[in-house]
Amino acid sequence: LPPVMDLQALAVRHNPLLRAHESRIAAQAARVELARRTHLPDVDIALSYGYRSAFSDMISATVKVPIPLQKARKQDELLAAARSTLASEEASHQEMVNRLRSTVAQVVADLERDRTQLALYKRAVLPQAQGALEAALAGYQVGRADFLALLDAQTTLFNYETAYYRALTDFARAAAELERVVGAEVIR
Repeated sequence: LPPVMDLQALAVRHNPLLRAHESRIAAQAARVELARRTHLPDVDIALSYGYRSAFSDMISATVKVPIPLQKARKQDELLAAARSTLASEEASHQEMVNRLRSTVAQVVADLERDRTQLALYKRAVLPQAQGALEAALAGYQVGRADFLALLDAQTTLFNYETAYYRALTDFARAAAELERVVGAEVIR
């Protein structure tokens, strides 16, 4: 497995929910910029041409600059609301990133636990149970052990093999969950 930090960074890069949330943050940042620009005066410049038959043609230019009397307070409130919404979106995004990183760390821990358990079964538990079964079979063949001891050894081996395959299934499930969360293949 790659290091947990690399898997977390990969998950943050590939997560589609985070990408969608980042686009909402960008849209809100644009709204903040728009609210900030409402403080600028709404200047209107017009140029007009007038045809007069008896006189020379006329060109007129007008410039309108509104003078807001109570508009600044309303604009300040809109800007503060837009900034507040942006801060909320950014905090929500950070919380999503932290939750995703936590999920990746938890799944990696589960995967490592399952891998350790599989190694324990493969290297120690199953060979010992197989040896116990062979010893019980040899004892039964020479008359030193009864049939119930042989069945008990066989049942024990079967239970350990079942537990091994259950651990193998848990490992595969955790690996699939890790790849789903990260959004890429992580085990080669």
